[in-house]
This record gives sequence, structure tokens and C-alpha cells, in this order.
Amino acid sequence: KQLEEAVQPDLLKFSEWNFTLPGVLPTHFPVEPEKKNFVRQVRNAVFSSVQPTPFESKCRLAAVSDDVLENILDIDASSVWSDDFLDFASGNRVLAGSNPLSHRYGGHQVEKDSSKNKSF
Repeated sequence: KQLEEAVQPDLLKFSEWNFTLPGVLPTHFPVEPEKKNFVRQVRNAVFSSVQPTPFESKCRLAAVSDDVLENILDIDASSVWSDDFLDFASGNRVLAGSNPLSHRYGGHQVEKDSSKNKSF
């Protein structure tokens, strides 16, 4: 137990947390130059920069991963049951220094009735 406490970094309350490495994804993965938010085929990019669309109704947090919060993000898991975290996680609030990205959809749908499927 003492060893775990010595290795465990100081966990931050969500209100104290920020992105320590801003722009990591865009420097390692291609980001589409289009900035407008609309449905389209994204080619030669993994991400698109998109400002989130706020929810019209009140959101509720159903579950979180304590392991991810504490061991990857260094956030005290007990601090995320707040309106501030909910606004961030739902996209209703963009944190300073963040770059909201949408991941490109890389799959395809196949209909149950195989007679309607087209060759790809």
C-alpha cells in the first residue's frame, strides 16, 4: 500500500486539471482542414476539428472509468461528479487549450438481407 501511494502521482480535482500536452493528436495524426461541421466523407485524415454542438436538454453522467481518470488523466475520480465535468464530457464546454476533434468513421454498414448488398 505504501509503495502504491509513493508511485501514484498527486491527483487533481477536475477544476484544477488542464491539457498538459495541447495539440498532441494533430501533430501525430492528420487533421482535415475543413472547419465546418457537416456530414461528409473525410479523406486522408484521421480527425476533423469540430466545435461540439451543445445538448438542448440536461445531461446526466451515467458512469466513468476511475482507472482512466486516475491513472491516465491524473484526475481524482471523486471530483468528476460535478456540473463542470459533465459540461466538459458532454461537449457543452470546451476547456482552454483544448482542440475538439471528431474521429473519422472508418467502417461501413452492411444490410441484413445479403441480396441487397452491393460489391465494394
